[in-house]
Amino acid sequence: MAETFDVTELVGIFRSGLLVVLPVMDAARIRWAEPGVYDPWEKIEHTLFSSIVGSCVENATPNRLRPLAAYGLTYTNPPKD
Repeated sequence: MAETFDVTELVGIFRSGLLVVLPVMDAARIRWAEPGVYDPWEKIEHTLFSSIVGSCVENATPNRLRPLAAYGLTYTNPPKD
């Protein structure tokens, strides 16, 4: 049986994941709020986004659709039909 998710629900799950790791980041002294955000936090954000949102969307969409942009990035040109 295949699971289905609404994109809004996936983004909410991603947000929840970020909130859960904040106390750990504070304990590790990894800055996650501006100013001072640096690479380790960005890697964590990227990994959660691609694992939760990206993976579900890429596995649910037909191959003819353009894949999601990486977390924090956007496409400069719209997808062609």
